[in-house]
Amino acid sequence: YVYNFDAPNVLVLPLERKSVTGKANYKFGNEIEVFSNFSNTVYTSVSALAPTPVSTVTVAAPDVATSLQASSTLVTPGRNVGTQLIVPTTNPFIPADLRALLNSRTGDDPNIVGSGATEPFLMRWRTLAIGLRTQNYENTVTQYMGGAKGPILGDNWRWEAYVSEGRTKIINQQSNNVDTNKLLAALAAPDGGASLCAGGVNPFGRQTLSPACQNYLRVSGALTNEFTQTIGQAFVTGDIAQLANGPISTVFGAEFRNFTYNFDPGSASGPISGFNAQNPAGGSNNFRDFFAEVTLPLARNLPFARSVDLHMAYRNSSSQSRNEITGLESTKQTSSAWAIDFSWEPTDTIRVRGSAQQSVRAPNFGELFFDSASAPQIFDPCSVTSVARTTGTNAARLATLCQNAGAFGGLGGGVTTFVQTPGTQATIFLVGNPTLKPETGNSVTLGMVWAPKISGPLEGIRASFDYYSIKVKDAILYADSNEYIADCFNYYGNNPAYNAAYGNCAALVRANDIIQVLDLTTATGNFPTLNGGKIKTQGIDTQVNWGRKLGPGRLDLAMQLSYLLAYKLQTVSIFPENDFKGTIPYFGAGLGQAFPKIKASFSARYKWYDFGFDARARYIDKMENRMALMFPGESFSGVPATTYWDLGVDYNFAKNFTLRFGVLNAFDQKPRTYSPNVQSGTDPSTYDVIGRRLMVQAQAKF
Repeated sequence: YVYNFDAPNVLVLPLERKSVTGKANYKFGNEIEVFSNFSNTVYTSVSALAPTPVSTVTVAAPDVATSLQASSTLVTPGRNVGTQLIVPTTNPFIPADLRALLNSRTGDDPNIVGSGATEPFLMRWRTLAIGLRTQNYENTVTQYMGGAKGPILGDNWRWEAYVSEGRTKIINQQSNNVDTNKLLAALAAPDGGASLCAGGVNPFGRQTLSPACQNYLRVSGALTNEFTQTIGQAFVTGDIAQLANGPISTVFGAEFRNFTYNFDPGSASGPISGFNAQNPAGGSNNFRDFFAEVTLPLARNLPFARSVDLHMAYRNSSSQSRNEITGLESTKQTSSAWAIDFSWEPTDTIRVRGSAQQSVRAPNFGELFFDSASAPQIFDPCSVTSVARTTGTNAARLATLCQNAGAFGGLGGGVTTFVQTPGTQATIFLVGNPTLKPETGNSVTLGMVWAPKISGPLEGIRASFDYYSIKVKDAILYADSNEYIADCFNYYGNNPAYNAAYGNCAALVRANDIIQVLDLTTATGNFPTLNGGKIKTQGIDTQVNWGRKLGPGRLDLAMQLSYLLAYKLQTVSIFPENDFKGTIPYFGAGLGQAFPKIKASFSARYKWYDFGFDARARYIDKMENRMALMFPGESFSGVPATTYWDLGVDYNFAKNFTLRFGVLNAFDQKPRTYSPNVQSGTDPSTYDVIGRRLMVQAQAKF
């Protein structure tokens, strides 16, 4: 209950990169040119998480346990107990006070063999003695490319073709996972596992483990991902006709893209608790595309039409994927993408631009074939600290529902005093779906560039304003545990009778806290990836630049500002469409996808002889906790507006040598904290978690 995640969790990952690149071009006398390039990059990084909370995999009866589930004969045949450990009352380490409570039991859990005082019981345990879960990554990326280009029929038409291959190998060395089956065996042993490792395994309280037991439970090993990407493209470009306003320019081409993927989980294949347990995987994905583009000069040098251009593009793509482990192939998909862009210059100081586009994204390997898990931090309405339980108009009915709702039972008599454990996460297991369709996005943009040729205070100003609207249908979005919890307890109005038999109530797995959510429409309880989601977003982007001579030097000012009008998302049709504008996410659900209404950057630079002075302010608007939208009426802490200041000075010692000093986050603005969140209470992808730091840079040109 009192475990502190913050100390061991790494917020900023150490990274080292080494790379080498090269290219070669050769022109023949007939204007044909061949070209090639090569690159090789090696990245190494390290990440760490708190010691494993076991179990992170489902514990099931031997007759139904899958390769990624732990197995126990203490579970009733055909059933499972979710992500919980099961312990018999014969365990010799059970403390006397706990044993007295166990002996007072008279009920029967249908998922566990036995009943009453001698029935095994469920618990969870954080394996502090095993140590931090660590991952050491080594990524090697190699790419080759070769091609040729040249003229056709003089200079009016040209052709180009190339083939490239990229290879990526990722070795992930994991340490301090836990073998769940071995742990269950130790807990079930009459001697507490002493016959399996010296001293046995005592999970009650903060106990130590002997080196032998640490080695008995610990699982370390390397996971290997290998990707190969082969792309070939050929196109011709030229003018198909000459109009009074200029040529009609075109591009015609074809492209193939072949991807292969192989994943070897090594020792992480099986019921391993810690980092996600995974099965071997492999697949291929092939695309065949045809595309065309045309640019039409509609007007030139007319009143209020200095120039008008229309650009149109179209691409037809067919794709098919294959799971190389099972031999299963996805359905063949054919999709089309197109774009219409226009540019209008009514005068030499104003340009208006706009576009309408349809884009597509084919599902990736993971979405098609790969099994994974998601465990976002959750809110439990049954906690006596929730608004719904304390002052809600249906507090009494909610308490009754909490008492009974759950796949394996609710809180029972403990509902009157139940307080949610801080940092609770509820697991959802996801499985790939080879019948997925591509996502389709439709976007509209409209903008203007203004560069007046005027004198006076506004001389040198340049500004741009752009509006965008994007809608994605058939979006492939993963389920969020919180939506199923909120739906059960009627936050969305779908369970007005507060019925414990309502589908999403029967899907909740409790160990007091909610620890797992099931999909009761599938035999395994796992959630298949689906095309049911929707995403809609609108916003305005503005940029203003101004510069002129001022005093003995020159002053340049710049501003970039983004205003988010909406970011609406719906994962499943039975859940509401939430507008996440002005919200910050919680751990495990979109961390790094903060949507402040306003994000802005303001910079100023003054150049005086060989000296340069500059300042930049980065602004992030205040945000509401996204959990407040998941559970309407509940209260969650948000974050205030934040500004970071960066300062710098540089000096040109010589024509080709510059020395620069700077300070980032000059006023040492601390990261904003909010709850619930287990990443030290902040979002390290949004806020600076390092603080004030100095930098020096020397630049020399030869």
